[in-house]
Amino acid sequence: MLRYFYLVVVVSIVFASPVAISESRFRNVESGVMESVFDHHQKGKWLILMIWASDCSICNSEVQQYVAFHERNQASTAVVLGLTTDGIGKLKTANEFIYRHRVNFKNLIGELHDVIKFYKESTHSDWIGTPSFLVYSPDGSLAVKQAGAVPAELIEKYLQQQDNS
Repeated sequence: MLRYFYLVVVVSIVFASPVAISESRFRNVESGVMESVFDHHQKGKWLILMIWASDCSICNSEVQQYVAFHERNQASTAVVLGLTTDGIGKLKTANEFIYRHRVNFKNLIGELHDVIKFYKESTHSDWIGTPSFLVYSPDGSLAVKQAGAVPAELIEKYLQQQDNS
């Protein structure tokens, strides 16, 4: 119960000063085109950025929650975007992760050092590791950051609270 409470508190942290989405560019896993996270923000919708690695055990166990979350919410309130730290040299491994887990949301791929730079620029915080989640509000500002496992239902509850306030 204490672990659940801790996650609710941590996920509910909202920054006092909005931080815009960084313009760092990463390769779209599917198309190969260089894109920014901002390119995937849809006006009026929340953007959940899941930063993952194919060899991350937590990422492997949690991604299905975000596949379901994206399926439930993409038409209405929120979309999920993946950003893998695998790097272009492990593009095949990243694609195998996407295929194995039937990931239904777009994914970008970057070199670890570039993803860390993006994370630090976006959050003004140190990089901890994967998985990490950045939640951008419908206006494109960073609302929440969280490193480590986060049940998708907690993010869904957070979004409902924000939409009701």
